Amino acid sequence: AAIVDYGVMDIAYQMQNNPFSWGLHLDEMKRYFGDPGNEASLAEMRERSPSTHAANVQGAILITAGKQDQIVGFEQTEEFEGALKAAGKDVTAVYFDKEGHGYDRWQTKLRRARLIEDFLAKHLGGRSGGFDYTEIAAEYLN
Repeated sequence: AAIVDYGVMDIAYQMQNNPFSWGLHLDEMKRYFGDPGNEASLAEMRERSPSTHAANVQGAILITAGKQDQIVGFEQTEEFEGALKAAGKDVTAVYFDKEGHGYDRWQTKLRRARLIEDFLAKHLGGRSGGFDYTEIAAEYLN
Protein backbone atom coordinates (compact mmCIF):
# COMPACT_ATOMS: atom_id res chain seq x y z
CA ALA A 1 0.00 0.00 0.00
CA ALA A 2 1.14 3.55 -0.66
CA ILE A 3 0.07 7.07 0.25
CA VAL A 4 0.93 10.07 -1.93
CA ASP A 5 0.16 13.65 -0.86
CA TYR A 6 0.29 16.47 -3.46
CA GLY A 7 2.99 14.73 -5.46
CA VAL A 8 4.50 15.51 -8.85
CA MET A 9 2.99 12.82 -11.06
CA ASP A 10 3.90 14.29 -14.46
CA ILE A 11 7.41 15.77 -14.51
CA ALA A 12 7.08 17.27 -18.02
CA TYR A 13 3.83 19.02 -17.05
CA GLN A 14 5.41 20.28 -13.83
CA MET A 15 8.44 21.69 -15.61
CA GLN A 16 6.29 23.34 -18.29
CA ASN A 17 4.05 24.90 -15.63
CA ASN A 18 6.54 25.85 -12.95
CA PRO A 19 5.20 28.01 -10.16
CA PHE A 20 6.44 31.58 -9.99
CA SER A 21 8.17 30.81 -6.68
CA TRP A 22 10.57 28.46 -8.50
CA GLY A 23 11.78 31.28 -10.76
CA LEU A 24 14.85 31.96 -8.65
CA HIS A 25 15.81 28.29 -8.80
CA LEU A 26 14.90 27.47 -12.39
CA ASP A 27 18.48 26.63 -13.39
CA GLU A 28 18.70 24.12 -10.55
CA MET A 29 15.33 22.64 -11.53
CA LYS A 30 16.48 22.25 -15.14
CA ARG A 31 19.67 20.55 -13.98
CA TYR A 32 17.70 18.15 -11.81
CA PHE A 33 14.65 17.42 -14.01
CA GLY A 34 15.69 18.57 -17.48
CA ASP A 35 15.00 21.46 -19.80
CA PRO A 36 11.31 21.75 -20.78
CA GLY A 37 12.38 23.58 -23.95
CA ASN A 38 14.30 20.53 -25.17
CA GLU A 39 12.27 17.71 -26.80
CA ALA A 40 14.75 15.01 -25.72
CA SER A 41 14.53 16.24 -22.11
CA LEU A 42 10.72 16.30 -22.31
CA ALA A 43 10.65 12.73 -23.57
CA GLU A 44 12.90 11.64 -20.70
CA MET A 45 10.69 13.50 -18.19
CA ARG A 46 7.61 11.74 -19.53
CA GLU A 47 9.37 8.37 -19.29
CA ARG A 48 10.29 9.01 -15.65
CA SER A 49 6.87 10.28 -14.59
CA PRO A 50 4.72 8.18 -12.26
CA SER A 51 1.71 8.75 -14.55
CA THR A 52 3.53 6.92 -17.32
CA HIS A 53 3.99 3.87 -15.09
CA ALA A 54 0.53 3.64 -13.51
CA ALA A 55 0.07 0.13 -14.95
CA ASN A 56 3.11 -1.03 -12.94
CA VAL A 57 1.68 0.01 -9.57
CA GLN A 58 1.31 -2.91 -7.20
CA GLY A 59 -0.96 -2.74 -4.19
CA ALA A 60 -3.50 -0.16 -3.15
CA ILE A 61 -2.74 3.53 -3.34
CA LEU A 62 -4.26 6.55 -1.58
CA ILE A 63 -3.61 9.89 -3.28
CA THR A 64 -4.58 13.32 -1.98
CA ALA A 65 -4.24 16.84 -3.32
CA GLY A 66 -5.35 20.37 -2.52
CA LYS A 67 -7.42 22.03 -5.21
CA GLN A 68 -5.72 25.38 -4.54
CA ASP A 69 -2.19 24.02 -4.89
CA GLN A 70 -0.09 26.58 -6.75
CA ILE A 71 3.10 24.50 -6.58
CA VAL A 72 1.94 21.11 -7.90
CA GLY A 73 -1.44 21.45 -9.57
CA PHE A 74 -4.03 18.87 -8.51
CA GLU A 75 -4.58 18.18 -12.21
CA GLN A 76 -1.54 15.91 -12.02
CA THR A 77 -3.19 13.89 -9.28
CA GLU A 78 -6.40 13.65 -11.29
CA GLU A 79 -4.43 12.45 -14.31
CA PHE A 80 -2.61 9.85 -12.21
CA GLU A 81 -5.89 8.71 -10.65
CA GLY A 82 -7.39 8.27 -14.14
CA ALA A 83 -4.36 6.30 -15.34
CA LEU A 84 -4.52 4.03 -12.28
CA LYS A 85 -8.24 3.41 -12.76
CA ALA A 86 -7.75 2.73 -16.48
CA ALA A 87 -5.13 0.15 -15.52
CA GLY A 88 -7.55 -1.49 -13.07
CA LYS A 89 -5.58 -0.50 -9.98
CA ASP A 90 -6.96 -0.11 -6.45
CA VAL A 91 -6.89 3.66 -5.99
CA THR A 92 -8.57 6.04 -3.58
CA ALA A 93 -8.27 9.74 -4.43
CA VAL A 94 -9.33 12.62 -2.19
CA TYR A 95 -9.22 16.30 -3.15
CA PHE A 96 -9.42 19.03 -0.52
CA ASP A 97 -11.20 22.16 -1.83
CA LYS A 98 -9.67 24.68 0.58
CA GLU A 99 -6.08 23.46 0.63
CA GLY A 100 -2.97 24.20 -1.37
CA HIS A 101 0.45 22.56 -1.34
CA GLY A 102 0.57 21.07 2.14
CA TYR A 103 -2.36 20.87 4.44
CA ASP A 104 -2.75 23.68 6.95
CA ARG A 105 -6.37 23.52 8.08
CA TRP A 106 -7.14 21.42 11.16
CA GLN A 107 -10.26 20.12 9.43
CA THR A 108 -8.17 18.73 6.59
CA LYS A 109 -5.57 17.28 8.94
CA LEU A 110 -8.32 15.47 10.85
CA ARG A 111 -9.96 14.13 7.67
CA ARG A 112 -6.59 13.08 6.24
CA ALA A 113 -5.64 11.28 9.45
CA ARG A 114 -8.94 9.35 9.36
CA LEU A 115 -8.43 8.50 5.68
CA ILE A 116 -4.93 7.20 6.32
CA GLU A 117 -5.92 5.23 9.40
CA ASP A 118 -8.84 3.57 7.61
CA PHE A 119 -6.80 2.98 4.43
CA LEU A 120 -3.91 1.32 6.28
CA ALA A 121 -6.24 -0.76 8.46
CA LYS A 122 -8.04 -2.01 5.35
CA HIS A 123 -4.96 -2.78 3.28
CA LEU A 124 -2.31 -3.71 5.83
CA GLY A 125 -4.41 -5.02 8.68
CA GLY A 126 -4.77 -3.72 12.16
CA ARG A 127 -7.49 -1.53 13.49
CA SER A 128 -9.01 1.83 12.82
CA GLY A 129 -10.24 4.02 15.65
CA GLY A 130 -13.49 4.49 13.76
CA PHE A 131 -15.71 7.54 14.03
CA ASP A 132 -14.82 10.46 16.31
CA TYR A 133 -17.16 13.33 17.18
CA THR A 134 -14.52 15.86 16.15
CA GLU A 135 -15.18 14.73 12.58
CA ILE A 136 -18.64 16.30 12.82
CA ALA A 137 -17.04 19.58 13.89
CA ALA A 138 -14.57 19.39 11.01
CA GLU A 139 -17.40 18.93 8.53
CA TYR A 140 -19.60 21.60 10.11
CA LEU A 141 -16.81 24.18 10.41
CA ASN A 142 -15.43 23.52 6.96
